[in-house]
Amino acid sequence: MDDDECNNIVEGCGHSPLAIRVIARHLKDGRISPAEALSQLITKGQKTQQALRPSSVSEEDNIFDCLRMTFDALPDKLKSILVSLSVFQGSFTCDAANEILGSTSRLNTELDLEFVQDRNLLEYDYINDRYDLHTLVRVFLSKAHKGSEMLIKARTEAEKRFLQYYSVLAQNLSKESNSKFFEAFSRFEVERANFHYYIELSAIKGKVVDFKSKSAIDMWSKVFLFFHTFLSIDERERYFEGRAKVAESEGNTLNYAYMKCWHAEQLVERGLLSDALKIVGKLLKTLTEMEKTDNSDGLQLTLARCYYIKGRVLVYRKQHKDSLKLLEDTLGIEKQVLKNHTLTARTLNMLGHVYFNIEHEERAKVYHEEAYNMLKKLVRSENHPDFPNYLTNIGACYHRLGNKHPRESPESTENYERALDYYDKAYRLQVRLKMDGHQGTATVFKNKATTLVEMERFEDARPLAEKALKIRRRRHVPGMPDLARALYFLGSIHLDLGNQAADNRQERDAARDQYQLCKRYFDEALDEELDLGVGQQSVDFHKLQRDVKKVLKKLHKGSKVEQKYEQKFLRAEIGGRHRRGDSDEDSSSGSSEQKRSGDEDDSSSSEGSPPPSPSKRARLAETPSAEHPELQDSGQASAPPSQQEEPTPGSSGEAQPEEQQKSRCQLQ
Repeated sequence: MDDDECNNIVEGCGHSPLAIRVIARHLKDGRISPAEALSQLITKGQKTQQALRPSSVSEEDNIFDCLRMTFDALPDKLKSILVSLSVFQGSFTCDAANEILGSTSRLNTELDLEFVQDRNLLEYDYINDRYDLHTLVRVFLSKAHKGSEMLIKARTEAEKRFLQYYSVLAQNLSKESNSKFFEAFSRFEVERANFHYYIELSAIKGKVVDFKSKSAIDMWSKVFLFFHTFLSIDERERYFEGRAKVAESEGNTLNYAYMKCWHAEQLVERGLLSDALKIVGKLLKTLTEMEKTDNSDGLQLTLARCYYIKGRVLVYRKQHKDSLKLLEDTLGIEKQVLKNHTLTARTLNMLGHVYFNIEHEERAKVYHEEAYNMLKKLVRSENHPDFPNYLTNIGACYHRLGNKHPRESPESTENYERALDYYDKAYRLQVRLKMDGHQGTATVFKNKATTLVEMERFEDARPLAEKALKIRRRRHVPGMPDLARALYFLGSIHLDLGNQAADNRQERDAARDQYQLCKRYFDEALDEELDLGVGQQSVDFHKLQRDVKKVLKKLHKGSKVEQKYEQKFLRAEIGGRHRRGDSDEDSSSGSSEQKRSGDEDDSSSSEGSPPPSPSKRARLAETPSAEHPELQDSGQASAPPSQQEEPTPGSSGEAQPEEQQKSRCQLQ
């Protein structure tokens, strides 16, 4: 073959390395002459070139001529193998291919893969011992089987085996994640693309499981918890909603109810509390009727899921008495049927939320510690994404206990120090589990800063509050109060610093600078509060209103400015036109300063700080420091890839309920 023929073939292949390799293989084997290759390629060169562009590969008419040439020359057996392998959306092992092909001989599968690889239709990673289809080959094969009964059957059978294979793999990884979290996470990352397709495919064609037995529901609960850790909320919602539809279409009421429970839980994490309650309400009617003739473990555990979700929503809505009854019923069923289980530990943690909210800190701490210890027995290490949440919540309880003693008393100091230790431990674990940088880390930073404020270590608290704010800005979902609260909190620290500097006549200028910073953060917090809508303000709203008046007096603003702020606060409560930054003449200068001070480097997230002691509340009447810690629910920041956001009523994520937001510390 001369240079001109070579150049023409390259041109006809659209300069695509993949197409050139495929044609070169034909030429080398002598199955086609250069002249024949040119006759098929040069006349279609323009079409081939465009077909190989990533932006065009999905068009029906742009089937790659070079790939078609090779594919058509293959024996039917290898055509079926290639179409079957196209179900993989990522790389795969020879063992996985053997399962998907339904082969009884791994050696034969390996030889078939080598043959296809030799035709440049399959790539092989010698280092990781994994095969992969080039993206363009996969696209081609997704269309190539249409119109051929043989190939359609091959694809259908491959999809069934694919679902079975990744169903088993999900079960195995869910078991492994309890004791070998990092190994399970690493394996999932390698298989992430294939798992994404498994989620998509199983929501349409997945097998409906009989959930009447304890073993089945126990196993799949672990799988769903595994998905909760490693999949995004969008993927989880699609999966559970799809699986529920499949179960409903097959008339499996119990499976449908259990899937809808998990679907409702995703709605809770999105803050769609009313929607979740509607689903659970309908399910409870159905399950109560079924209970008359069916008292299986599966039905009882499905009821427990309904109780848990409804109880969790009522926690967020401050209906503590009703939530306590539901969560205790949940715990009773789970302890009887599941015994020690991740779901049981999460129920214990939620009960801790309730007692924390009604200011029974000692009892709350007992529940959070029991959740921690139960999970520790199951996992036998701390390599589980729920541990940072439990540690944060225990720290928040110690903060609250510190507030019950006189300021600077040995008891108060001891409890604050223990709170700080738990927050530090939670953060170190987040880093180790690659969970830092999410809302859970913001909670840890904010809670730790709150405890430092109670200890009057304002300068130590400020950078932590800034890191928490940076995470809140980055992770903020419109309509959620987390950003408004973070802005108010940082502003309140600058108010504390200003008051501290004002006590020293030589630092009057420094005090004014701190008050200016405070006002700027308060201005932005107020804008965020207004954006939440009428009657949807955060629990810090009235404290913000009180402290804005204080800082305006510190800055000697006139009555006209105070009136403008009063009107703005009134608009937030009763409605009216709102324009950001319209409070006074210098409020617009806040954004650049906020980004300078509040958007510095951060690491992670999880709020959980407590309120100030009674003596400090009296002494710091001029400061906005009297707040409580934030709690976090299990599963909130529970995933390296997709950590859940800290929830508030009407927010997303599985974390701190509204009543738990009433203070600076939060539970997880």
